Amino acid sequence: MVSEAFLKKCVKQENRKIQIWLIIMGVIPAISLTGLLGYYSYSIIDKYNASIDPGLKMIFPILILVFNILAYFGIRKDERLVKSYDRLR
Repeated sequence: MVSEAFLKKCVKQENRKIQIWLIIMGVIPAISLTGLLGYYSYSIIDKYNASIDPGLKMIFPILILVFNILAYFGIRKDERLVKSYDRLR
């Protein structure tokens, strides 16, 4: 129930700081997952002389990172637009 109320509050346009905070908290695990994925892939290839068939599961951390970065830039752009309208008033 608390998480539902929190998510409803974050989706509103008024809470851009919370949205940016959530995006940053999403980027940190995405970067670590991408790094771990690369490290373990390289170590498996090196140790067992194997080839890894990249699948959908290997692309998810990269997609999460890309979409979080796009969302961050969109929120920042929206915030700048709102500030410019406030200055015009």
